[in-house]
Amino acid sequence: MKPRPDESPEEYAARVALSLLKVRGWSRAELTARLIARGCDASAASAAVDRLERLGLTGDAAYAREVVSAELRRQPAAAAFLTEKLERRGIGEERAAGEVARQTAGASEAARAEELARSAWRPGGDDLKERRRLAGVLARRGFDEETAAWAIERVMGPMPEGDGSAGGPGDGEHGR
Repeated sequence: MKPRPDESPEEYAARVALSLLKVRGWSRAELTARLIARGCDASAASAAVDRLERLGLTGDAAYAREVVSAELRRQPAAAAFLTEKLERRGIGEERAAGEVARQTAGASEAARAEELARSAWRPGGDDLKERRRLAGVLARRGFDEETAAWAIERVMGPMPEGDGSAGGPGDGEHGR
């Protein structure tokens, strides 16, 4: 997309931004960086994003809500995973943590881990291999080792004797 002869740098930046927003939402930082990468000068990009925010066409709060909601619809995830994802996309730490807390308030971290483990479990194979695979699935969605072990035990039952496991699910806080 090239600037039209009759449009100002701000108008061009707004036109490019609107075409980007037709595809998906963007954080303020992402959209501004994208505009600059597409040849808009920094002040025009910033002015265009300001204008679009005032019109309600973009904004970090709505974008954070959209990203967290989409991730949780796809698969359960740990709060740390969701917060980090938002921060990588240019959402501030406080806003990211607040949105994640708001959308995950209905289910504990342990409950989300158990839900993911249940949906990913493939019964009937090698028990130890399946436990390892589930641990990987849970880790990739941000669950810590203790929560993952607890969720796997809830789904598959206790680890069979003589397998070298260290014991129970930890301090017991995950059972609440």
